[in-house]
Amino acid sequence: MKKLIRLGGVLALAGSLAIQPGCMTIDHLLDSNQEVEMYGGTAASIREIEDENTSWFGVLMRLLDLPFSVAADTLILPVTAW
Repeated sequence: MKKLIRLGGVLALAGSLAIQPGCMTIDHLLDSNQEVEMYGGTAASIREIEDENTSWFGVLMRLLDLPFSVAADTLILPVTAW
């Protein structure tokens, strides 16, 4: 029974990550209207979290994405700093 509960939790987490709107770091890099800046994906994610027009689900997804955006922005720091 414990394995079934754990499997359900893993599937719920995987499902919520699968329907996530996308990584803000990638969105920031691929958007030709924005200037590439250091930690731009993290800043965009924080702006969406603070936006009052963002739904509770959008805020939840951005909160889940925030650590990954920080990690991805750190990995591409040599590219964005140049």
